[in-house]
Amino acid sequence: MSKSYFLEANEDEDIRLQILNEIFNPSSQGFLQNCGLKPGMQILEVGCGNGTMACWLAQQVQPHGHVTAIDISEKRIQSARSQADQCGLTNIEFNLLSAYDILQLKTTFDLIYHRFLFVHLTNPKTVLTSIYAADRKSVV
Repeated sequence: MSKSYFLEANEDEDIRLQILNEIFNPSSQGFLQNCGLKPGMQILEVGCGNGTMACWLAQQVQPHGHVTAIDISEKRIQSARSQADQCGLTNIEFNLLSAYDILQLKTTFDLIYHRFLFVHLTNPKTVLTSIYAADRKSVV
């Protein structure tokens, strides 16, 4: 199974992600709030892209909650870290990690979030199985 991401981190991809965020963030955020997102939660975002949702999640779980965000693109992780730094967020960490390797994270989460992840995977069942095998408390 391939662990590569076929969309490169470049200006065109930045624009695509910005458009997706503008369109889908309001409904994603509303959904998460309606599902019980609250301060103090431990969150995992799989496929964080440019970090927009990861930063929003980190703001929602402050002051004692934490967000771990992973992505397979080093350029996306760098962009996400930069965004978190600009927002002054200290309760968030970004890891260069494939969705196929989430079992390497040796922690539990109250909520696991991803959006559009499975359409980019060659074997989404493997990732979904890993999410459940990791003994997580909630999957969104």
